[in-house]
Amino acid sequence: MKTKLNIKANQLIDERNRISTEISRYWNIIATENVIKKGAKRNYDLKQLLIRIKALYDQSVIVKLRIQCANIGIKIKDLPKDANIINIYKLSAYNEYCVKLEETIRKHTINPIIKIKKGKKALAVTEELTNSYLTAEKNKNMLIVNKLRKDIEEFNNNTDVTDDTIPLFLVA
Repeated sequence: MKTKLNIKANQLIDERNRISTEISRYWNIIATENVIKKGAKRNYDLKQLLIRIKALYDQSVIVKLRIQCANIGIKIKDLPKDANIINIYKLSAYNEYCVKLEETIRKHTINPIIKIKKGKKALAVTEELTNSYLTAEKNKNMLIVNKLRKDIEEFNNNTDVTDDTIPLFLVA
């Protein structure tokens, strides 16, 4: 027996907002817990938080697509797999992830030059997510961002909209 679950658009909007709030909360935790005084204890595994944040961005893409489909009157299962909106929402999510990684690198890591100059042991602070770790993560994700941008550009350059007759119900 198959159970049907009825979900309303407002529930999807609430879910999108919940995901966004959770992502922001986790970025704030990373900002406050990455560089701490030696001997202080972190409350979270920051590498696991990064994995969770990425999963939440992926979830947000699905929720946003479901909202978009509801707004245009189709089910997500009827969304064509090559719909450009999929790449647009993915690009937005991955781009935001990379921007937040860059912000974390700039503001919430130990400067590698200072670390080399003083020596890791002489520092009064410690970090879990190093500049090089976050840079590698950002670079890996920038490859995805670049591919998505290329796919969007190809779609926009190759999609023919010359016979795009406006339906009468849209004309005032």
